Amino acid sequence: MDGLLPDGEGEYKEAADKAPEESAAEAEQDVPQAEGAGGDKGAAADAGGRDDGVNGDNDDDDKSDQGNDDNAGGQSGPDNTAAEDSPDETASDGDGDSDDEEAKTVEISTSDAQAQLAKLRTATETRAKAIQADAESSESMVDAIKAEDVSQARRKQQQDADAAQESARHENEKWGIAHIFSSYNNTIIHMTDLTGGETVAISSGGIHVNADRYESSPFAAMKAANAVIESARAKGFVGFHIRVRAVGGVGSRVPGPGAQSAIRALARGGFKIGRIDDVTPIPHDTTRKKGGKRGRRV
Repeated sequence: MDGLLPDGEGEYKEAADKAPEESAAEAEQDVPQAEGAGGDKGAAADAGGRDDGVNGDNDDDDKSDQGNDDNAGGQSGPDNTAAEDSPDETASDGDGDSDDEEAKTVEISTSDAQAQLAKLRTATETRAKAIQADAESSESMVDAIKAEDVSQARRKQQQDADAAQESARHENEKWGIAHIFSSYNNTIIHMTDLTGGETVAISSGGIHVNADRYESSPFAAMKAANAVIESARAKGFVGFHIRVRAVGGVGSRVPGPGAQSAIRALARGGFKIGRIDDVTPIPHDTTRKKGGKRGRRV
């Protein structure tokens, strides 16, 4: 084969064989890309600028060498790499912190909203319970008022019925008035009907004693009261209203000693006692007492 090649082609073959070795040596010596490319181009020029296919191979080798050099240059600075990577990591860390802060803020706002919602719900429930309690108390008050009104109406009806029965019983019963005149000289008991116009019975203490000094005594008053009671019972009377009278006027305004005994005797006689009134006459303007200017001579 070598004998068949022309002279120019033999030199080209030697140049092509040497080109890869020179490229490897340049790669080991860390020759910059531009110088290696210039050497390759110079070798190709010295070879006489022969086939484009060989030059293409050399260009591919140069590109591979250049890629290796770029990789070596990229890996040759770990500090630079760390320095270049640190901003990204810092940025990434900053983004993570901001995300965490945003998440915490969202959690805090959510918890606050839940707390406010719980407070609002509690306040609403409390208000609803208070309103319900007020309504129940109002209903209970209304029921109590209604019950009280009903009880008052029933009580009034009962009172009216009792009054009607009492009036009917009084209409069927006979009541009278016992007029008791009590002084220090005598005791007179005069019993009449309710109008005072009809006399039922009359008695005095002087009828039942012999001595004048005993006419106003309690014993004489009791005897007179018993006599009146017997006469009134025989005529069908069941009760009396008592009217007590003293002398009054220019005389004594205090009843005598027989008034109290007469009232007790009437009460013990089995009669109903109604009102007890004091009807002693009291003048608005008195007359002149007897005895004169110097009084009674003793």
